[in-house]
Amino acid sequence: MLADQLGIDPSPSLEALYRDILDHRPHLVGEPQRPPPARIVVRGLPPTVDTFVGRRAEVDAVCGWLGGSATSPVVALHGPGGAGKSALAVRIAHQLADRYPGGTLYVDLQGADADLPPLRPIDVLGRFLRALGVPGGAVPSDVGEATVAYRSEIAGRGVLVVLDNARDAAQVRALLPADGSCGVVVTSRRMLATLPNGRHLAVGLLSPTEAVELLAGECGADRVAAEPDAAERLVELCGMLPLAIRIVGARLASRPGWPVARLVERLADPGLRLSELEFDDLSVRPSIALTYAALSDGGARGQLCARAFRLIGGTRLPTVTARAVAALLGEPPALAESVLERLADERLVEPREPGVYGIHDLVRLYAVERAEESEDLPSRCEALLSRAAVHLGLADHAAARDADEAGTVAVRIGDRYLRAVARQAQGRIARAAGDRSAASVLKAEARELLGSVPGYREPQYADYFGRL
Repeated sequence: MLADQLGIDPSPSLEALYRDILDHRPHLVGEPQRPPPARIVVRGLPPTVDTFVGRRAEVDAVCGWLGGSATSPVVALHGPGGAGKSALAVRIAHQLADRYPGGTLYVDLQGADADLPPLRPIDVLGRFLRALGVPGGAVPSDVGEATVAYRSEIAGRGVLVVLDNARDAAQVRALLPADGSCGVVVTSRRMLATLPNGRHLAVGLLSPTEAVELLAGECGADRVAAEPDAAERLVELCGMLPLAIRIVGARLASRPGWPVARLVERLADPGLRLSELEFDDLSVRPSIALTYAALSDGGARGQLCARAFRLIGGTRLPTVTARAVAALLGEPPALAESVLERLADERLVEPREPGVYGIHDLVRLYAVERAEESEDLPSRCEALLSRAAVHLGLADHAAARDADEAGTVAVRIGDRYLRAVARQAQGRIARAAGDRSAASVLKAEARELLGSVPGYREPQYADYFGRL
């Protein structure tokens, strides 16, 4: 046609196209236009617990922090095992679901699981990327590359990330978004103070009123109302710890014929209490045992911390000081304070005021178990009497104000002489004695101190302990 009407021949490329059309060549068939795949909105949260009580101030604080930051905000909840950090984090995440249109990513990092190892960041990144729609074959195997892919995938999507039961900051850092539309809630026992953009909130024990309310929600309000005194005593024996209260509530729910007082009787024996605080898959003891085992396997310093924990439990005292632990261990006070700080980081003791540390009743019972298992009676007596000697040294200083004076105590227990020398009374303590602080310490601790020594009630030691 071109040659007949215009006097020109078609070009070679046009002729080739003409032949391809006649031959129905496959490369001429175009792919239909497809819309881009819809972004997946992940809803990975576990359900909330029905019997959630209290924590109004904590919920309000976290919601305010997550809504008031231009950068990707990170809220880190920390507290002892069994305090309800996970339940609080999940509750908050459900409450904020509408604020995050991209959905919620959730993972249990297994940092507080006695039976499972902590998850590696690369494994969590793989889970998250696949949940966000990335094909499994496209997930990088390098943690750095996977972090970049993850942050790119959630950028601008408004995703809330819940990282539950973190072991430490290193496990969490690669999982943090870098986009202001996203938010993060982390739970851990330790305070993860090095997290970027972090706001930290301690999750403590319930109040007595909240504890009774939780018990009523677990076993029935009518049963609690019928035995209010027994209910109050039961939550007291649980140390106001939510996990322990849920356990006794579940046990009562499984025994509808039991009065509440029946379980009070069973928990009243300190030697049996931790064994009673077990039901189905819930137990208080493993959450403490995990931390203790990590110390025991953690080299010389960790083993020293583990021994201090055992000896503190063996004293049966609600609070201890660095000076007292120095006497228990036979170590300098500075080292004893370092040990106590490590125990505080691991939530085995709790700082009360500078130099003074408390121990939760249930944690102390676990320490007693380990002390009876690992420390022979003479060693425990020697440590406790060393503490007594330090206090006697303080009393001597309160009278003489002589920084070089030290008291020596010896007692025969069985066939062994136990000697303890109060070497820790330095000039600082002597000066403190001048303002009666030493006398105050003795008055506050003497009765419980003596009562904590094995053999205190045995007649053959009455004369010795009477002099103490």
